[in-house]
Amino acid sequence: NFQVAVTYVTREAPGDLPRRGQSAAALPFRLHALFVDAGNGQIMGKREWPTASGRSAIVPVIGGRFMVVTPDKLRLYSSTMEIQKELELTLSREAIDWRVAPSPGGKYLVVEYQPKSDVARGATATDFDWYRLWISMDNLQVLRTWTERGISAHDWTISDDGIAFDGSKIGRLDGPLEWLCRPYNNAKPYCGGYGSLLNNQIVFMSSPPSRDEWMALISTSGEVLMHQDYLHREIFRQLVHSADGRRFALALKKGKGGSAALDIPPHYSLSRIIVYDLAARKWIYTLDPKKEGIKDIQDLALSPDGSLLGLITQDGILDVYRLTGGGQS
Repeated sequence: NFQVAVTYVTREAPGDLPRRGQSAAALPFRLHALFVDAGNGQIMGKREWPTASGRSAIVPVIGGRFMVVTPDKLRLYSSTMEIQKELELTLSREAIDWRVAPSPGGKYLVVEYQPKSDVARGATATDFDWYRLWISMDNLQVLRTWTERGISAHDWTISDDGIAFDGSKIGRLDGPLEWLCRPYNNAKPYCGGYGSLLNNQIVFMSSPPSRDEWMALISTSGEVLMHQDYLHREIFRQLVHSADGRRFALALKKGKGGSAALDIPPHYSLSRIIVYDLAARKWIYTLDPKKEGIKDIQDLALSPDGSLLGLITQDGILDVYRLTGGGQS
């Protein structure tokens, strides 16, 4: 049976009275993890780690291992939750903004951050320095460090064979990235949306304020392999993928009510969750939230081989569904 790692971050109460001018964001956080048997729902273990950021998380690593990501340290654990290696970072002290992008199978990790030195030199929105580290998650070895100036795409994705896509450019992490599309020149119809690189294919979703909601599958050379429009008033909520990169699940929300004339936005609720198989090039599963009594989800995940779909409902309940490879739920 697979284990599901359920994570959440809490803010710890300060031990002393806060100093004048101290913001709530400066309070310490704690990352919690519950390891749950997907077969019977039993909790197999619990762990927690102190951290300086609410963005801290756990990511899977090849060989059934996992990595704890915090702004000041990467911790590599075995499948039996024994620490194997650590890598010191200094992001809580040096970075204004930071994020990480793991490859689907847990082979590589890219850490990206904007240094506080940008503030000191008066950097503008188009003049940021973005520092990046390419790390092997197998042994926490830093393979490459580099800096780029400009606006970050905020949606880095990388493959297990070292190919990177930053939303507009694509290429190997150990070489220069080339333009796949330029978001604002209308040369490619799918540029400017949200893109995720899986098995040498890019899943694109339209992003606000697009009038037409769609998703598309594009090759790394720019060839459109598949296009599909969403149902009326549906919008993209979340995309997750299996560790082998062969399947992805897409959660969609649907709006009701609202008035464009009165500038009143619609009310959105979970519409459906659909699973796509890249090898078969078709949708192989649909979950109807209304049928399952689900109003919304807090998170969504696929098992490493894409055979299980896990989600946490609005009530904090973990549900796991077995995907049979075809049909609907």
